[in-house]
Amino acid sequence: MGHVERHLDTLREHSPGQKHLLLMSKSINFVDMAGAELLTEEARRRRAGGGQLYFYSLRKPVEELLERGGYMAELGRENVFRGKREAIGGVFTRLDLSICATAARAFSRSARACPDPRRLDEVPPHRDLSAWAARSLRRPAEAPSLATDAVVLAFGDSLTFGIGANTGESYPARLEALIGRKVVSAGVPGEVSAEGLARLPSALDEAKPQLVILCHGGNDFLRKLDEAQAANNIRAMVRLARAKGAQVVLIGVPKLGLLPSPAGFYADIAKELRLPYEETALKKILTDNGLKSDLVHPNAAGYARLAEAIAALLKKSGRCEGVLTAAGCPCQVYPRLRVGARRKWRFSRCSGTMTIFRACAVLC
Repeated sequence: MGHVERHLDTLREHSPGQKHLLLMSKSINFVDMAGAELLTEEARRRRAGGGQLYFYSLRKPVEELLERGGYMAELGRENVFRGKREAIGGVFTRLDLSICATAARAFSRSARACPDPRRLDEVPPHRDLSAWAARSLRRPAEAPSLATDAVVLAFGDSLTFGIGANTGESYPARLEALIGRKVVSAGVPGEVSAEGLARLPSALDEAKPQLVILCHGGNDFLRKLDEAQAANNIRAMVRLARAKGAQVVLIGVPKLGLLPSPAGFYADIAKELRLPYEETALKKILTDNGLKSDLVHPNAAGYARLAEAIAALLKKSGRCEGVLTAAGCPCQVYPRLRVGARRKWRFSRCSGTMTIFRACAVLC
């Protein structure tokens, strides 16, 4: 408990006006009398300041000990929650909404799960807050749709550069036509994540994007570099892009193997930072000989498939409305005639243009 006391002292020193504190209690295996007194004293101090001390995932033996010693009456059973999601719903209704409304950002997924207090008409009744918060934690953070003149930065290595295809056949070039926004390609072949992290600030300053599509880390796998460090580098890239005001979409890069699949840290980062995440596109492309130029790079058709998957993700997440595809053009003109052995499609007039092109391009 001495370790806990030091942390509490540090919190009070750096945030003297902080009122509420939620303790993750699963790691508390035993509480002696001194520890119980420390917790009750902290609860009194928080209440005196207009706040409260809360617990979640408190172990049963510890809870029973606090009950037998009479400490639970002081702590308040209503302040003990079974899990994190229940705690979010219970604590939110007790916060000072005037402070929440002026918060510049929420650093944790849990905090971002809470509704904007300036839009309280959208908050469900108290009895539904736990279930509502649980759903909020599982979905990517909501973001405004990109403006039609927005700039998108595709940042990565050779997969972004387009190795394995001709100029103009990389996924950023394909994506630009699909979403109707300028896509700046910033891929450097052979670059590892540490080098990408060092390069990203200048790329952000130059492009000034509203959205960053991050596809990095493959060369770390090829060179057998530390995956934990690669994860930290990619996490830092996401935070750097957000600090510049850009939204971020994450692309999982497969590790080489009999059945290539993205490293687990991509999904972890996407969940932690609530990012739209494309997990399967590259995996499917690199396991299809017709879509790849070598073991680790798509061909032109593969890059087109990747662009389609990213465009679909942008549309699904609400980042980009009006995505143009053969199956859903804005004026609902669908392909009417297949011609020739090269699998070309003829399209009727759409948005003032007449275009004939290969099916993989899915432009309208």
